[in-house]
Amino acid sequence: MTLKSFIDGGHEVKDAKILGCVESIGPTKTITNKKGMTSDLTEVILFDDTSEIVLKLWGTYRFSARDWTPSRTIVLLLNPTFRLERRGGCSIGFSHATMLDLEPDFPDADWLRKYAANLQKRESMDQRLPLDLWEIGYDMPGAGRVLFTIAEVDEW
Repeated sequence: MTLKSFIDGGHEVKDAKILGCVESIGPTKTITNKKGMTSDLTEVILFDDTSEIVLKLWGTYRFSARDWTPSRTIVLLLNPTFRLERRGGCSIGFSHATMLDLEPDFPDADWLRKYAANLQKRESMDQRLPLDLWEIGYDMPGAGRVLFTIAEVDEW
């Protein structure tokens, strides 16, 4: 199911399966609970075309995220846990019944891979200006700097 449908009530379905792409991997944090015990936590943001959600990897599960690549790694989670957070939002995690499939091979996963690749291309678009317009002397800050409007750049 999509992430949005999982968030909107699909988490109540037995044997729920969600497919997502890794958007970002946060740093490992050390959390201390009320009893004074410490645990390590890594938060991974997963996305699809409908929504995004935080995947919390506690303890030794966090090591599995080392080899994941943002905008490339596809994750299929079977029976993830669902939790409403205190400050709003929600997150997912692992239980004894959760299974993780990295880089699954089926049509929906292939579609999500292409979708993530297209998003990455769009976000990293770099429009180059013609080289013959730039002179070395104009590269300094201040009043002598050449400024272009968007309309002027669009004409090229």
